[in-house]
Amino acid sequence: MLWRIRDGWVPLLRAGLASAEHVGDLDAQSRVRALLGWVLHEEGHDAEALVHLAQAPELAARAGDGISEAIAHANLGVVVDATGDHARAEALMTHAVSLAARTGHPPTQVLTLQHLARHCLATGEYEAALAHALSAAELVSPDAVVVRAQLQIVRAEALTALGRPEEAADQLKGAAATADAVGFTEGSARAVELLTRLSADR
Repeated sequence: MLWRIRDGWVPLLRAGLASAEHVGDLDAQSRVRALLGWVLHEEGHDAEALVHLAQAPELAARAGDGISEAIAHANLGVVVDATGDHARAEALMTHAVSLAARTGHPPTQVLTLQHLARHCLATGEYEAALAHALSAAELVSPDAVVVRAQLQIVRAEALTALGRPEEAADQLKGAAATADAVGFTEGSARAVELLTRLSADR
């Protein structure tokens, strides 16, 4: 679903949410709302996304699921960031990283660190973005190749902004190769685009 985020998942997720509410499964409600909010955000419907995302953290907390709670805070933070409330977004994402660390669940830790790194890139905190991306990379499982490529791109963007173009180019070449190997076309295209821009600027 996340690889093909704009393929019309909203009806399926709405049905899933209705089922979760019908059986009273709070954790399922949190997870579906967090994902539905993310999909709606990707489709450009941030106001509707926030309706779902705002409810997800409390549902997860009531269910006692730390992983769901961390994801809910992270996704909410991303959409809040998109609305321009960067201070609140950073607070949400930082809390998500803390919650994820308590779970000891590497994929969730990686996700929250990745979101925080992207936020720091957008707000000009390049050293912090690089540090968060490096921390996430240490936790990525060998088979999570898409995430590895995404993190390489984040590192490259931070390195470029910090005046380290050679290191950035190495990251982008690696990201393009990794993305190509698994058919992650969006990641490959992004890496090539940034590499081309980097070459033109040098």
